[in-house]
Amino acid sequence: MAWFKSARAAALSVLLAAGCTTSSVQETAPAIVLTPAQIADQLVANALTRPAATSAAFDIEGANSLLGGIARITYETAGADAESGAYRLTGVQVEILGEKPSTLFTAEEALFWNADIAGLAARLNGENLDQTLALFDRIELGGVKADLSGYLNAVDDVLTAALDEAAAPDTVYESSSMEVGRVVLEGMTLHPWTFEEREGENEGVAAIRLVSAIARGFSLDTFLYIDTRTNEVMHSADFSTTVSSVYDSSLFQGYDRGDIAAMVTKGMTLSGAIPLPAIGEGLTETDAIAEPATLIEFAGTTDFAAWNGLRLSKLLEWGERGELPPITEKDLWSFGTYIIDGMAIDFAGKPMFNIGHLEMSADQFAWFLPERITFRHEDASLLLADFVTAMDGLGLEQDPLANEPSIAEIAAILERTGFATISGDGAFSLTWDSDTGETLLVSDSITDNLYSDDTRIALTLPSYSALVPGFGIDGRSPDTDLLGHIFETGFAFNGGHYSLTDSGLLNAISALVIEFAKLSGEAGGEEGGDDMLAGFADSTPDAVRSFASMMLLFTGSAVTQEIPGAEGWVESLAAFIAEGGTFRIAMAPPAPVTAASLTPPEGAGMQEVPPMDLVGLFGMTVEHVPPEKAN
Repeated sequence: MAWFKSARAAALSVLLAAGCTTSSVQETAPAIVLTPAQIADQLVANALTRPAATSAAFDIEGANSLLGGIARITYETAGADAESGAYRLTGVQVEILGEKPSTLFTAEEALFWNADIAGLAARLNGENLDQTLALFDRIELGGVKADLSGYLNAVDDVLTAALDEAAAPDTVYESSSMEVGRVVLEGMTLHPWTFEEREGENEGVAAIRLVSAIARGFSLDTFLYIDTRTNEVMHSADFSTTVSSVYDSSLFQGYDRGDIAAMVTKGMTLSGAIPLPAIGEGLTETDAIAEPATLIEFAGTTDFAAWNGLRLSKLLEWGERGELPPITEKDLWSFGTYIIDGMAIDFAGKPMFNIGHLEMSADQFAWFLPERITFRHEDASLLLADFVTAMDGLGLEQDPLANEPSIAEIAAILERTGFATISGDGAFSLTWDSDTGETLLVSDSITDNLYSDDTRIALTLPSYSALVPGFGIDGRSPDTDLLGHIFETGFAFNGGHYSLTDSGLLNAISALVIEFAKLSGEAGGEEGGDDMLAGFADSTPDAVRSFASMMLLFTGSAVTQEIPGAEGWVESLAAFIAEGGTFRIAMAPPAPVTAASLTPPEGAGMQEVPPMDLVGLFGMTVEHVPPEKAN
């Protein structure tokens, strides 16, 4: 079965990372591309498919015996269920016993397929620890309700006892409830238990080893919960609030000793209120604490989220040993890829942030050294004016200082100048070829109605094999001098460029200058006023840009004195500010720039490489492309 699970996990990772495409035998047939939501629906449907085989009876008394008087399972009816093939309990209740008995959760029904209670009992008694145990084929719970307030308050009590009074939490959970329409757990396997206690071991290391052993000790094919609702009501000395969440479905699939094939969530909603302490000029910290906190409502929704390809099993092996992995453990771990579709966040009743698609990946490492990190977002929006307006509606603002705009005025300025909403697309990637050391950083973005930019930097860094000797014979003892030498001799700058294309940014900044000039003009000669800035109050964006361009040409003489021949750079930047278009800086060195090429000749003492020599060394050019050519 191991090869099947590995194949399924690999297929699932590809499915989630790139979408699901199927084609018929005929090459001309169109591909069927599923949306992320359709993928989530299909995975949930697969998880809800029950086994065909009929289950053996569930040993209820054996299960209660395992709980050892700490907890107890009770039920209304029990017996084989002909329709599902499972052993079914109805009216299920799990109680925590002791001085203060409480109900952990209830379920309308519980279905079991081949749960090995006897095998689990033997494991807990220290028997068969070197064997693999199929604990159950499948468990389903329907109509689950749980009150977690007692548990959360107990955790706070423990923290209060462990921490000093100032750091201890003062939150009390009046209620913390959870309701789940359906819970499915499928295919749980217990692996041989390999943890051994060590006499005199450091407590922190022992804890890491135990947690690693537990995480490595089992596999679970599926964990699904659908139609989930949580609601928490809590209060402290100065506030009371409620936090609620809803999940249409959440699926964990392919957990295997620390590796997770995929985690998929569809239809998530979170809402509630967070306390904001009193603020204002002249308020001391004691005053702020004494003032009642203002509650700010928040809400968030996500249509679809998925995390696939998380690999931690090999790292956990070293964790169980209590050792740092040596650098020779090249293929050590992976964070995989995280995807979000359709996210929106509201703050104080106003939209604050929206994103159509977000994708982050850190899926390749050589030891702890990242070989590939990527980030991409589409249709992302930060609604600055709405956020500022929301703050204004909270009544948090004290009397504004003289000559300073109010929150409402700031929101209006953002609207008038084009900064009310910052939106667009972007991508970033950093790759390091561990075999050759070739490294590339690429970034580009488009900010709607403002600008687009493009960055590319190509380097050579030490390869993985070159770095290994720098960590000693054991692979864990870094030699700082040797590593410094390795980086010094292995580094090279191969080229790069940066370009900025104006699509409204220059006018927007100029309009912002004019708006603040008007405010400064209203201040006149009063303290806080700026007479020079006030001179732009009746100006236009074109005039502001022309003035800035002229000032740059005037003050740029200092640069040209330091770097003869840089007049063209200053002129290009000045032309970009005045006319728009594209401003571009490129570096194309005739030969890779190394640490040695940046070192003055022997006998030159502390003399630095002259700026003009650096310009030639890096092959640096600066240019301005007018708007008609940039487009």
